[in-house]
Amino acid sequence: MITELKGECGHQYTSRVEGMFKDMDVSRTVMKQFKNFRLKQGRSGGSEISVTVLTRGFWLISTVPKCTLPKVAQYMIDEFTGFYLQKHSGRRLTWQTNLGTAEVRATFEKGKKEFLLHTYQMCIMMLYNNTLSLTYEEIKQATKIPDQELERHLLSLAHPKVRLLKKTPNNKFIANDHVFAYNFHYTSKLKRVKIPLLSAAKPSTSSLTSPLSSITSPLSPVKTFPDTLIETRKSRVEVTIVRVMKERKTLEHNALVDEVTSQLTNRFPVEPKFIKKRIESLIERDYLTRDKENSRVYHYVAS
Repeated sequence: MITELKGECGHQYTSRVEGMFKDMDVSRTVMKQFKNFRLKQGRSGGSEISVTVLTRGFWLISTVPKCTLPKVAQYMIDEFTGFYLQKHSGRRLTWQTNLGTAEVRATFEKGKKEFLLHTYQMCIMMLYNNTLSLTYEEIKQATKIPDQELERHLLSLAHPKVRLLKKTPNNKFIANDHVFAYNFHYTSKLKRVKIPLLSAAKPSTSSLTSPLSSITSPLSPVKTFPDTLIETRKSRVEVTIVRVMKERKTLEHNALVDEVTSQLTNRFPVEPKFIKKRIESLIERDYLTRDKENSRVYHYVAS
């Protein structure tokens, strides 16, 4: 697929996705080497870590405030950092704790459970190894998680459908003195439970209050997109237009829009206006030309 895209649109359209695939392959190799290193050092077993090393220029990575990780997690990070920098001197690793997940085991009255958590949720839950209850302010100081993220992760853990933590007072808002206690009475039919996240709340005038919304996927679509994603979609639409026209040679405007929409429907929604602008761009770059007698008919220009 990448080869086809490169042939149609040039190297600049595929350099980033090629870099992404290379990062994934290299990361798998690095993790194999790290596991072998730990095995030789007699450090296998117990806690484990899986790392994907990404090149900042290829991925939509933002800078996030550093949170305070539990000692066991920080130890694993330090161990991997030392191993990686020994092999790649001069590089710098920036840890994206906002993108990680963690698997933890917890003990309750009716037995043990395994949980798949976001890294921030793991940081919160690990605090309860040493205490039974904490205030919001105490959790904030102990974890250094940004306010908005801390609020939604705490509310996710205390949600009526989850109840890993019990919130006092039991309402939809958070204040510094509100208490979150470990729920020893937690029950679930599942042995392995994935805790969903509340959708990110819109910024409000108060950073210490957050309405409790319904649980949704953290990957829910949003109405605004980063510029880099828009550029990627522009390229995808143009590639599809060129592929259709190369096959059909001549098409009327509406037929072309319908065909492009049909081919992209499983990837992302695209509006006719967006397709029209990409057609105009391709005409300007001599990929297509308008029919001299009917301006709504396009012809493919063979390269």
